[in-house]
Amino acid sequence: MKHRILVLMTMVWPWTVWAHPGHVNTPLHALMHLIEDHGASLGLVFIAMVVVLALTVMQSRGKRTATRLGRKRDDTR
Repeated sequence: MKHRILVLMTMVWPWTVWAHPGHVNTPLHALMHLIEDHGASLGLVFIAMVVVLALTVMQSRGKRTATRLGRKRDDTR
């Protein structure tokens, strides 16, 4: 029961806040202001996350390829 109330509150909450004139009361409006105020910082964090994800995927693929070919990976180098 508590989970249903929480879900209902999160769905209704955006419409309980009054936005300034010319804007809609939605999480998208809040996100727009967040990007407007902190866009450069968020951009750097996003780029860093993409780089880390790409490196993780490349490492994962390297381990799978070595295992599939029957080679043991030498982690001592």
